[in-house]
This record gives sequence, structure tokens and C-alpha cells, in this order.
Amino acid sequence: MRRFLIKISQYFLLLILLIFLLISSMLWINRKINLPFTSNSVSFNAKAKFIHEHESLFNRSKFLIIGSSMSLNNLDCQQIQDSFKTPVINLSSWGMKPADFDDFNIWTKDKTIMMDLYFEDFGESDIKKNFGYPLSQNKFIDYVDVASDFYTYLACISMYKEYIRKDESRDYSYLVFDATGTILFNDPQFVISKERWNFSKAVFSEKDMADYVDFIIKKSKLVNKIIICFSPGRRIQYSSLRSNSVKGIEKSIMENCKNVIFINKYDSDMPESDFVDMCHMRGSGAKRFTADIINDLKKDKNFNVN
Repeated sequence: MRRFLIKISQYFLLLILLIFLLISSMLWINRKINLPFTSNSVSFNAKAKFIHEHESLFNRSKFLIIGSSMSLNNLDCQQIQDSFKTPVINLSSWGMKPADFDDFNIWTKDKTIMMDLYFEDFGESDIKKNFGYPLSQNKFIDYVDVASDFYTYLACISMYKEYIRKDESRDYSYLVFDATGTILFNDPQFVISKERWNFSKAVFSEKDMADYVDFIIKKSKLVNKIIICFSPGRRIQYSSLRSNSVKGIEKSIMENCKNVIFINKYDSDMPESDFVDMCHMRGSGAKRFTADIINDLKKDKNFNVN
């Protein structure tokens, strides 16, 4: 029996050693890419890499953008930075819900938090958070995260290599950020997907919207300001019912938060040429949309960055 237990122990030790060597070899092979594996989202892992590489900007920025691809693609952060003469960093990535930023060290009195919303931003997040989420640089935790889901790690590495090679202006999945962490679709020859052009996956409930309101009320007490922009979509998707839902959210937030600015642009009738799908804008549309937001903020007596 003792010999059997010794052999089993040796087998497991050998297995652990082989797993360690396999993970070490993959991390070494991909060392130049240096993509963190803090979630199952290649987009967020790429953003975590960007934040690590721009730590000074992250620490200096008093104006931070959070959210999903709505904030990533629809807000021109360089324009915001130039207009308000303050460093701006865009922390957004695909599929991120506002609550996914709960663990970020950004909820302090010297910060202004801004987000662009659409109906897809309500509801539960599909992002699986690993032990190192959001921004761990602990090597031991890296090993644990990779070992716990090796297949997803390899998939994220493969997708990242593909997405950073794609044409900046012609593909939805292009994943190289500008100096602020933003991605604008600047090419007039953007290749529009017919499926995305006519499809919206927004499925949300009254509870989802109530949870969002509760999150904003809670977080507004911790920061200087929260700025919420609600985007328009293609006009074909517009409905008075949805318009009333947005106004209801605005009312609930503004009745409970003195330091929140809610900029409702859902009723805006932007031309079809400003969009690349139901709600994401091409670069020219994002620039005009951002300029409109900036003008509204400059007119708001309650707005200040510092």
C-alpha cells in the first residue's frame, strides 16, 4: 500500500511538473505579446495590456471612460482630452458592463467617470473574471489563471494575434488602441456586416435597468462626477417605448444623485452614414457625437473636471 501511495504521489508530482513546464513554455513563447490573462475576454485582456503599458497615463488621468464597445468606439477621447486640457484614458472593452469596473481603483473623489450607453449595456455580464482580474501583475497568479483555463488562454492569444493584424478602419474586431485607449473606425471604406447592420441583441428587463440605477447611485457617492451619455442608434430601431425607458432611467438617477450628468441623445436623428451597425458609429460619426457631448458639458454649470 505504501509503495502504491508513493507511486501515485510521484505520478502527481510529475504531472504538476509537466503542466508547469507546458505553461512556462507557452508564456515564454508569447512573452513578446505579453497579453495578460485576467478574463475570458480578449478585448479586456488587450485593454489590461494597454493599461500596464500606459501606467503613467492611468495614474495621471482624472477623466476616465468606462463601458463596453459603445464607449470604446463612439467616444473620441483625444477630442475630450484636447477640449478639457486634462489627461483622459479609455478603459472600455467589448461587452463590459458598468458593474465590471467595480473592482477598478478608480472610484475616488478626484475622478470623473464617463460612459456611453445603449440598451445592450444593461443586464448580466458575460465576462468571466480570473484570479488576476482586473490588473494583477503577479506571476504566480498568472500561472494559476492559465492553468485553470489553458484552452481559453490559447484562444485569447490566437484571437489577439489575428485582431491586431486586421485593417484598422475596415473591421469590427480591430484591436489596436490609440494613445488614449480608444478605437475609432476611421476608414470610409469600412466593410459593414449585413447581419450586424440589421441586428440588435438588446434584451433587458426592468430589473436590469433598476440594477444599473442602483450601481450609479452607489458609485456617485465616491467620485467627483459621473457623466452618462445615452447614444442614439440607427433610426430604424427607434421607438417611443425605449425613449420613455431612457427618460425613466434619467429621472431615477437625477432624483438620487447630485453629481451625475445625464446626457440623453437617444432621440437624436443621426444620419445612417454615421453608423457601422445598429448602434456603433464610424469615426466621423463618433467625432461629431463627441463634439456634441463636449458642447453640452461646457454649457453645464455643474460640470468640472477637477
